[in-house]
Amino acid sequence: MSDKYIYCLKCGTKNEITDNFCEKCGTPLNGNKKPPINTKTEHDKSSSENITKYFILGIILLVFFGFIGNSLYQQHLAKERSDIKSIVFKELNSDYFTVQVDTDEQIVTIKPTNYEAKVIIGDGDDLDVDDTMEDSVVNISKKIQDNIGDDWVIEVTNPFNSDRVFWRVKNGKVKYRIQDHLDYYYDYYYDD
Repeated sequence: MSDKYIYCLKCGTKNEITDNFCEKCGTPLNGNKKPPINTKTEHDKSSSENITKYFILGIILLVFFGFIGNSLYQQHLAKERSDIKSIVFKELNSDYFTVQVDTDEQIVTIKPTNYEAKVIIGDGDDLDVDDTMEDSVVNISKKIQDNIGDDWVIEVTNPFNSDRVFWRVKNGKVKYRIQDHLDYYYDYYYDD
């Protein structure tokens, strides 16, 4: 070891032999020429504490930005649902229909709410499919495709049997149509 340096007993900093005080912490040097034994350990402790602090800070930031990202995504979904309902109700009267939007499955379910809606969908007791209603559903699908995106499915539930779908339209094309008469069913499937 060289006699040109003196080591601080408190912080382990290497100082010139002519220095009377440590240039880092100001501790009197008193002629000590050997580095203190625990210098590396204190440095290691300091590094370890810093790593722990940065790790905890990183976790906090990750949680924070995850929360912000999720909030923004939820706002996006809420706006998407609102936009879809707005498109539907520009085409159909909100007094006669309710709309449920499943953003995960990309399905919009339109449900008739009263007898007037059931008459709009079909022609009274025979319930023949009303082409005007089908055209409205196709228009809704096209507007959703233009304004929201592709692959949304629009379903109109059967007015007298809500477990059955009356129309299923995707990207402006009828994919499924049921003529649900009182005594028998006709199911029509359409190709892409």
